[in-house]
Amino acid sequence: EDNWVRDKLLGLPKRYPFGVSVKQPGDKSWPTKQELLAYFHEVRALTRARLEATADEAFDTPVRDDHFGQITVRQVWGGVVTSFAWHGGQIVLIKNRLLPRVAGPTG
Repeated sequence: EDNWVRDKLLGLPKRYPFGVSVKQPGDKSWPTKQELLAYFHEVRALTRARLEATADEAFDTPVRDDHFGQITVRQVWGGVVTSFAWHGGQIVLIKNRLLPRVAGPTG
């Protein structure tokens, strides 16, 4: 799930389901396709539930961010949702355009 929401909106520690941040340099063993898909579905479900649970009145609440300064809950969620959409598009591109297609049981 998005660590920005965990940190700024929920007061939870950052979570790295595969052991390290993608920003951390070094030799990494990358997760399998099935692990990535499971995480992808988990993140979408968590994000949707958390966004739906955020009260409309809370959207104008100020949040302090080290990079952006003072922003609102609305801006945090706007960044998260648009980032998910953009990255989701990348996943589709990689899966459908850059990786070889394998014929499934229906051909």
